[in-house]
This record gives sequence, structure tokens and C-alpha cells, in this order.
Amino acid sequence: MGGAARDGSGREHPGLIVPGLLRACADAFGADGAPVTLVNAGVNAVYRAGHVALRCCREAGVQDVPGVRHVREGELTLPLLWLEHLHAHGAPVCRPLRTPDGGAVRRVPPGWLVTATGWVDGPRLSDLPFTPARARELGRSVGQLHLASATFRPPPGQAHPFARWTDHWDRASGGAARDPVIRAAHARLGPLVHAWAVEDAVVTHGDLRPGNVILDAGGSCVVIDFDEPVVGPAALDLARAAMEALLARRADAGALVAALLAGYREVRPLGHAWDARITALVDARAVLMAAWSLEDGRAGPGSGSGQVVSVPALSAWLSRDA
Repeated sequence: MGGAARDGSGREHPGLIVPGLLRACADAFGADGAPVTLVNAGVNAVYRAGHVALRCCREAGVQDVPGVRHVREGELTLPLLWLEHLHAHGAPVCRPLRTPDGGAVRRVPPGWLVTATGWVDGPRLSDLPFTPARARELGRSVGQLHLASATFRPPPGQAHPFARWTDHWDRASGGAARDPVIRAAHARLGPLVHAWAVEDAVVTHGDLRPGNVILDAGGSCVVIDFDEPVVGPAALDLARAAMEALLARRADAGALVAALLAGYREVRPLGHAWDARITALVDARAVLMAAWSLEDGRAGPGSGSGQVVSVPALSAWLSRDA
């Protein structure tokens, strides 16, 4: 391992899996010799090999690679079982893959953990105009995801249960304390977060932003990137889906939120109390994202699409009524 891999946008990914080992890993998941290309250099490295998408992270306790996600193998297992359940029950999600011996997580030396899903062809929703019609379609997809999620039961004795929304919230207090605006919003919203935690609770995607949704050839919204599931109110995923539109102060943000909710309700019931709570849920998500960034020392303005959810942008949003 050495050097820095680059994705199609020229962004670097710190650390490089030995190409031969990555090639073997891709073929183990059914890539059949298709070229392996780095497509996203985020906290997880994502590679494409034909119809296979490989997601690579570092194993906790192995040599640290800055800027890369570090996890234990057990932390990947339950989200993969959940994704398999969603796919089997007809939710519009990427198809999870296993190796011929039934493995869902493959170790690639030195210290990489690799999982795979089927590649979904089509543009990300974040790269297209976010219209009420697309918001409604996204709402339907979220409803289908939650409909399937509601019947998921973790296997007996599962060592890594899903995190709860309130767990994330309580742990964020340290990072929130580093900025007066974030600290005040954390204190203000805390009672609501805990009061709403058990209402219409389901395993949610956890980061259901337009960048994690592919518009396929049939016009359906297919959800990808299943590594942050969290138990909380179903409306959390709808709030995250609407977050960028609200933070950008789009004039049609109200229409987009209404379309999301309407699409969701075509598939799954949702109490109308959540209509008035969506903005507060976006506020709570903004607090968490800002607190995590402050905890990690990332308090700057960000770059590219990250500017919209940088600490300064989130702080400005939370200060809008001051």
C-alpha cells in the first residue's frame, strides 16, 4: 500500500489497496475481470468494476489512514443484513452482493474491509434539478424503504445493534460545546429530539441526501450508501432529503417538502404532525453535522458541494431567526 489513488474528479484518496488484491476482491464479488476504477474518494473509497461497486474502509485497530473510515468487521455485518432484507422485500435499493462462499465482508491486506453491491446506472439526484416531481418520486422510494425496514428483525445475539438517534445526539454534546451557536441549538432542540425519538420509529437510512440517490433509466429513485443506519422517526430521512434545499433558502423549498411528504404517504402512513416538524428535524441534523465536524477539527467553509453543509453554512442556518 502506498501513494494516493485518484477518482474521476481528480480527488485523492489516502492509501491505495494493492491493485492485484483489489482485482481479486472484485472478481470474488462477481466482477468477472471488468476494469477497477476509483469513483469516489470519501471516508470510504468506492471503486467500480463493471456491474459491481466496491466500498472499502479501514479495519479499526490497524494502521491509521487519515481521512478514511475505520470500523470493526462486526459493524458492517448488520447494515448488510438489513440491506439484504430491504432488497428482498422490494425496496428500491442497490443490490447487496456476496462472494461464492457466502461472505459479505472481505478482508484485503493490509487492513482493508471491502463490501460490495450491484452498480446502479444513472445520475445522482444531486446532479439533476431537484423538482417537485422528483421530490415526490423520492418520497415514494423512502416510503418503500421504510415499509420494508419495519419488518426487519436483527438476528438473535447480534453484537452490534443499530445506533439510536438519541445516542448520536447525546454524544454530540462535546463537539457542539465548541461553538456558541451550535451549543445553543443543541440545548434548545434536545427536548424535542428525545420526545420524538420513539414516534413512528424505524431503522432509517441515516444519510438519505440526494447525493445518495440514483435516478435509474425507469425514472425511479434508487437509494445507495447503506453504512449509517440509525433507529429514529421515519421523518428523519425525509428531513435529510430536503435539507440542502432548505439550507439553500430555495424559494420552492416548501413545495419540495410538500411533494416529499405526499410521495411518502402514497406508500406508507405518516402522521401530519411531522409536516410542521420537518424544519426542526433539519435543524437537529444540522446540529449533529456541525458538532461532528467541530469534533474532528473541520470547522472551515468546505469546498464544492460540501460548502452547503459546512460548519459556517450550518451555523448560519441555525442563526436565521436570531
